[in-house]
Amino acid sequence: MKTEKTPLVNSHFNMLKIGLLAKVFPNAKFVLIIRDYQDYIRSCSQKWTKQDIDIEFPKIGLHWLTLNSCCIYDLKKYAPENFTILDYSTLFHDHKTVNNMLNEKLETIGLGEFDYDLGIVNAKHRYLGEEHITYLQYEDFFGCIDPLLSFERILTDDSP
Repeated sequence: MKTEKTPLVNSHFNMLKIGLLAKVFPNAKFVLIIRDYQDYIRSCSQKWTKQDIDIEFPKIGLHWLTLNSCCIYDLKKYAPENFTILDYSTLFHDHKTVNNMLNEKLETIGLGEFDYDLGIVNAKHRYLGEEHITYLQYEDFFGCIDPLLSFERILTDDSP
């Protein structure tokens, strides 16, 4: 590297490559930003319809659930101490509040303080309804992941 700055790779395509990334970059830190499922369904429905992708509404929600569940599963399996999860809607508060929240979250995975320019966050994607994923609590919503990991570890530990 030609700089002392921490590199940042921002791509949703990496959601299914956590194991590979953790192996290639053992000190990698991961920040998963989860968008509200209702907002995701609305957005994809409009985008996919414009692209002539014929898909049923329930499949869009299943896509959201599968991507996020697989990503969280892999984060817990391959980078258990090196990830944090953010709710997309929390990026819409005032600059100071958001920076404080981000720095607290990043500190838990060993990243230093930053002063973030949040001007790039698109406010039209903000959803704050009562059924928002924040109110569902990630661990409750994706709670089946820990038993799956435990069962897998038991099987792998017992195998020859």
